[in-house]
Amino acid sequence: AAPGRGLAASYEILRHTFSILKENGGNAVIVVKRRNSEKEKYSLFDVGFFHTVTINKLGLEDKIMMSKLPFVFSPIKSLVFLLGIRKVKNIKDYHNEEIERFCAEREIGIRILEG
Repeated sequence: AAPGRGLAASYEILRHTFSILKENGGNAVIVVKRRNSEKEKYSLFDVGFFHTVTINKLGLEDKIMMSKLPFVFSPIKSLVFLLGIRKVKNIKDYHNEEIERFCAEREIGIRILEG
């Protein structure tokens, strides 16, 4: 739901939250804009899902402070996030072997959509 979130950030969040999906039958859907499908960066909206160890491993320590004051550091994206503005057109299936393998090993259904 975070504006500009890339596929890498969505996958990292899935890796840290997959246990909340129903065992033996849970499903996940990732929708990413075409221009963000190969994006490797993480935003201040992503760090709230990560454990401190992951934040340190990914070098996102500066994003912690920024995530506490999102309107100061990212006012437009904060408004887009709060208002729920989303425009996704021409949606098609997108395949990522690493994500699909991760989900298959945990018996999670996955669908990745790119628009």
